[in-house]
This record gives sequence, C-alpha cells and structure tokens, in this order.
Amino acid sequence: MVLANNDGKQAGPSMALKKEDTLEAKIRQDQLADLRTGLFVSMPISAILSGLIWAVQALSGSGFAAAIWFLVVNAINAARLALARYQLKNRAP
Repeated sequence: MVLANNDGKQAGPSMALKKEDTLEAKIRQDQLADLRTGLFVSMPISAILSGLIWAVQALSGSGFAAAIWFLVVNAINAARLALARYQLKNRAP
C-alpha cells in the first residue's frame, strides 16, 4: 500500500505501517476504556451477588469458609476497581 504525504510525495510501506499501528493502538485504547467503564457497573453487582451467596452459605452452616471466600473475591474486585480508577486518572488530559 502506497500513500501520499501532505506534500504530495508518496509514502513508503513503513509510513503505511505506522498509520496502521497508530490506528490499532487507538482502537485498543478505546476498547480498554470501554472495559474500564463496564467495571464500575459490574463490580457493585458482583459485590451484591457475593453477599447473597455468603448469606446463603452462612445459613447452610458453612459460614466461615463463605466469609473467607467473600473477603478474597471482594478484595480482588476492589483491587481491579482501584487499578481502573488509577489508570483513568493517569489518562485524563
């Protein structure tokens, strides 16, 4: 693929690859931004569901194991939210 520069000269294959790489990077950045936005919706729902599972397990007699599971799952989710928030703050103009 041969493209023309702003000055009318033909650009070589390396220029075309750079443009494709830049486009690919922008697409990837947009996809990651959508994933981060989705985390802020899905993680609170996950925490509520985890609480319900913990309650059911506690009522069935295995409360200690359920409590450990609940704490681990929600610690991981909190870390994911913190990481997403940190990355959003670093990308803000």
